[in-house]
Amino acid sequence: MLLYHYSNEDLEVIDPKHFGSSHTPFSAIPRSYYYLNPDYKEKFFLGARFRYTVGIDHRKIYDCLFDDKGLFSRYSLDDFLNKIKKLGYIGFLFKLPNNHEIVCLFNAQKPIKKEVFNE
Repeated sequence: MLLYHYSNEDLEVIDPKHFGSSHTPFSAIPRSYYYLNPDYKEKFFLGARFRYTVGIDHRKIYDCLFDDKGLFSRYSLDDFLNKIKKLGYIGFLFKLPNNHEIVCLFNAQKPIKKEVFNE
């Protein structure tokens, strides 16, 4: 599964410990945000200088849209995130109100590709 991350920083690794550096976090559990669609980015990333591509195993992502274990609907956000981490998932997939899909990952990722924009 290919995922796309935008930043104004020239990164070697996309590290969730910097979670919230571009916006206010919704929970205390660090994670990095990625788009499934390389042509979509939210308005606060329209001027981003870099687009990074990472490749991950889709089986390690908890799908909140399907929620086959009923976890997303049963727990608070932080409890849900801790639960799926304990189950061995490296992140989760969810949908924005505008129907664009986002993946959040809990661990650092080394990009397989970096594209430069707006130089």
